Amino acid sequence: MRVIVSTLLIVLLITVSGFNSNAYGSGQEKKERYLVTFENQGAKDRVHIPQHDVVHDFSSFSVSVVEMNENAANGLANNPHVTAVEKDSLVHAHSQSQEADWVLHVFTEKMTGK
Repeated sequence: MRVIVSTLLIVLLITVSGFNSNAYGSGQEKKERYLVTFENQGAKDRVHIPQHDVVHDFSSFSVSVVEMNENAANGLANNPHVTAVEKDSLVHAHSQSQEADWVLHVFTEKMTGK
């Protein structure tokens, strides 16, 4: 009888733990790239963003490209030192100049890693 009860408890625990991981995912949401705009250059130091999540930090602007999940982005948007958090997206521009197209292409490759 004890063997049956023990076996049922083990099966129940395995089933419940499997259900939780399927219901809520693996505990990690999909990370996406966001543009984080700070109130000024000094504000970057006052906002805690793990360095491994920073894809690119613009030195001329108060903007960083950060890879994070939606919950983290929403939380960061509430920080008083952050003025905006927007999903990073690829923008296509058409110009009459091949040089402008080349510069945009190189910049895009550098930012997206593609």
